[in-house]
Formats: sequence, C-alpha cells, structure tokens
Amino acid sequence: MKSSLVSRLRRGFYTLAAGAFLGSCVGSGDGPVEPKPEPRLSQITALENFVDINYRAKLENVSLATRKIFYNGNSISADVINSPEYPEILKNKIKGDYVFVLEAIGAKPDTAKISVPNYQSEASNLNGLDLNVNEKDSIVVKLKRATDKNLEDNPVHYTGVTSLDGRIEPSIGAFPNDSILKIKAIGTPGNYSVELSRQGSLEKIILRGEILDVPEPGPLLPYKIAFWGRRSEIDGSQDWEIYSMNSDGSQQTQLTKNSADDWGHRWSPDASKIAFSSRRDGDWEIYVMNADGSKQINLSQSHKIGADSDEFPAWSPDGSKIAFASTRNGKHQIYVMNADGSEQKNISNAPFEDIKPVWSPDGKKIAFYSYDGKWNLLVMEANGSDQIILADAQEDEGPKWSPDAGRILFTRNSDIIVRYPNREENLSNHPADDAFPVWSPDGNRVAFSSKRDGNWEIYTMNKDGSGLTRLTHSDKSDVMPSWSPDGSWITFMSDRDSSPKFEIYVMKADGKNQTRLTYKSGDENEPRWSPK
Repeated sequence: MKSSLVSRLRRGFYTLAAGAFLGSCVGSGDGPVEPKPEPRLSQITALENFVDINYRAKLENVSLATRKIFYNGNSISADVINSPEYPEILKNKIKGDYVFVLEAIGAKPDTAKISVPNYQSEASNLNGLDLNVNEKDSIVVKLKRATDKNLEDNPVHYTGVTSLDGRIEPSIGAFPNDSILKIKAIGTPGNYSVELSRQGSLEKIILRGEILDVPEPGPLLPYKIAFWGRRSEIDGSQDWEIYSMNSDGSQQTQLTKNSADDWGHRWSPDASKIAFSSRRDGDWEIYVMNADGSKQINLSQSHKIGADSDEFPAWSPDGSKIAFASTRNGKHQIYVMNADGSEQKNISNAPFEDIKPVWSPDGKKIAFYSYDGKWNLLVMEANGSDQIILADAQEDEGPKWSPDAGRILFTRNSDIIVRYPNREENLSNHPADDAFPVWSPDGNRVAFSSKRDGNWEIYTMNKDGSGLTRLTHSDKSDVMPSWSPDGSWITFMSDRDSSPKFEIYVMKADGKNQTRLTYKSGDENEPRWSPK
C-alpha cells in the first residue's frame, strides 16, 4: 500500500515538473508546439516499351524542387518541379544510363537511376527470317523490325558468308537499312550460305541463297571523284560537307569539316585544287582548298562588305581566274577574280539576277543565266562585254559548253536544247521531264536523266538527238550523270538501295557494270570527276 502511494506521488511529481518546464519554454498560457514537418523528396522511374521512361516525383512539405538529368555521366537538362505529385513520360530515349537528381532547400537530395537497354526484336529467336533470292546480284535478308528506336543495336548479327568456291569476303550494303541486310558477293556467282547469330545467346542460323550475277568491281582510273554529302554518323552534324574518293569508291575522304554547309565544288583544271561555296562565315563565300582538303581559304571575303551570297564558282580553263555570282550589289551579278582572290570585278553589271557562270573551253566567253521576269541564257566575252541573249531557258544546274566551244546545252520546259551560234535544236523533244544534260568528253554523245519511262533513269543520245539508249533500269530515281574524262565511265546519283536518300554509283558508258560506290546513311550528291 505504501509503495503504491509512493509510486503515484512520484509519477505526479514528474508530471508536474515536466509541465512546469514546458510552460517555462513556451510561455504562460500556451499549449504544446507540434514539431515542424520534415521536407522529403522521392522519385520513381520505370522502363516502358524499351525506350520510354515513366518518371514520377513526389514533393512532401516542399513547394519547389529542381530536377537534374544526367545521361552517361553528362548533364543534359535541369527542370523546376512545383507540384506535390509530378508524373512524366520521357519518350524515345536512346540507349544509355540515366540519372535523375531531385534537390530542394532544406531537403535531402534524392537520386534515381535507370538504364535504357539495347534493341529488342519482335521475335525471341531467328526462325522465320525472310530470305529474298529474287535479286540477281545479291542476297537480301529481311530482319525482324525494331520495337524501339535503337536500330543500330539490332541483336541479329551478320557472322559470315561462304560459297562453294571458298570466298568469304562479300561486300555488305548499308546495315541495318530498314532492318535489311544486303550481301553482294565478290567473285563468281553461285550458291552462298549466310550465317547469322543473335546477341546474348548461342543461337545461330544459316540461310542459303543463290547469286546469279556478280558485276565487275568499279573502275580504278587515274581520276578522283568529289561530291558533297551529309554523313552525321561520321562528323556528328547535319551539315553538308565535301568528300572525295577514288573511282572505285576506295579511300573516301572528308575534305571539309565545320558547323556550316559546304557544297558546289569545282575542280581546278590541273586537279590540284577545289573551289566551293561555304557558309562557315555566316554567309555564302567562295573558298578554295587543295585537293586533299588542306589550306582552305576564303577568297571572296564578301562578309566584310555586307554581301550575303557568293556562289557558283567556275574556273577559267587555264586556272588563273574564278568566275562566281555575288549579291554584294543587291542582286546576283557575275564577278571574276584571280585564283588567289584578288582583283574582284563585276562583269555582268546588269539590273537582273545573273547566276551560274560557265567558261567556254577556249576561255574567251562566259555563258550564264539571267532573270528579267523570265530566265534567259546569255553569253558574253570574258571581260563582260558583248552580252547577248541566246534563248529562253529553264534555270537548272547550269549551261554546258561543248568541248569545241561551238554549242551550249541547256534545258527549257523540261526539254534538252542545244544552241548553235545562229540556231537551236530540241534534242529530247519528249512530253516527259528531261534534265541534267552533259556532253561526253569528245562531244559526240549527251548523257541525261529522263522520266519518259515512268521514273528518273539515265539515257544517252548522239549529239543530234538520235541513237537514244537507256542505261539504267531501276524502280527509283537515277539522276545527274557525269562522264569520266576518258569517256569510258559515267557516275550518277541513285536512291535505288537507300530511298529516299541518294548514294553514288558508277557504270560503263554503255550501262554495264553498275556499281554502288558509297554506303553511308546520309545523302550523297553531285559526283564530279577530277580532270586528271
């Protein structure tokens, strides 16, 4: 009894003491204070459809937070979150490691990590891959399509190909190209076995197909081919750059590399230099470089005088001068300068738009296009005197002088016209579109593109329009032919294997041995042979 009373008295004393202590802290008459809620941050990430990140952030007792996203260790974004519950779907993320860091004043940062994996195929095995053996010169394997955007990580890998004659080094087209593997054999036609494997497993499969025709390899001639293209997988940009290669497609070299477009390349007569147009200085300027891409120099320097366009460079036959079009006087006019950029002079000097100058082979005259409400073909002396309107024209890639300087090819109303000193002839004379005419080196044949058979194909004809011959037979577009200096081969652009993007091909002058020279993911344009 006594001990129980003592216990109750002690409990009462401690309760009174604690109350007195709390009362002294908060002041007389105040009740107990609730502790301040703790600020908390949290994040949840989940992967959906192999490439989408389902993200959720939660802010407790925090009004404002900052979310930072890191991709493979590099900061890529910072966003402000000001709602207690924040959901977001980050769509189509490329493969890699993503880290989300959520921060707020007074709160402990929260970190969430997630990885976007490699490509996932529709099928769990290699069975059912479609082997197309209907193409004469190649074996085509149609791989499973992707369920995400990381096509380069297709787990179906090409392992090798063998043939009865023991050759094991076929050429391979762009892969993956819309999930298609294309194999062109080197050597003799015959039956080939294509071996494929699947990444992450021991599974392999062998597909058999027959190659009926093996074209000869591209020619190895003593000339280079220059072109301009967009190869983002190489230089990381979406800008047009200038490249060169051997005539068989080997030694492809990027000549220009900057964060602006370079195009409109023209070889010097001795093949030692290339003139071109570039926007690297903020406007179009005429540049020149060595054939290997070294010593790139701005010749026109028109940005210093407020012009915004210097384009269409053209070398004089002796290589001492360059003609070009410039807007430095308000409209495009034809200018001429020395090959080192000195003594720039307006030689057309007219109140019209004058573009695309081309020197005659003897260097005495310059042909160009002029717009005075309609396009006209004009010719003038090399110093700009005696300007004569020769004909109504259609503005295209530029007039073409014959090798003897006696005729000029151009287009009008999608027909190919040849202009003599005192008359003209319609060479193509067809209701379908004809374009890109170019003389053979001896001046006896004309190569051009036409849609007369339903799509763009390459044709040749005699200088008088007779002897029409169709050279290409694809279901896509074959355009912009260019003769080799010896007249034995023709390069051209085609999207037959890479639609809608163009690659460069070469064929004999009779259309045989059509060979693809470039195998890149970007467009390749305007192949031009070096003169030597």
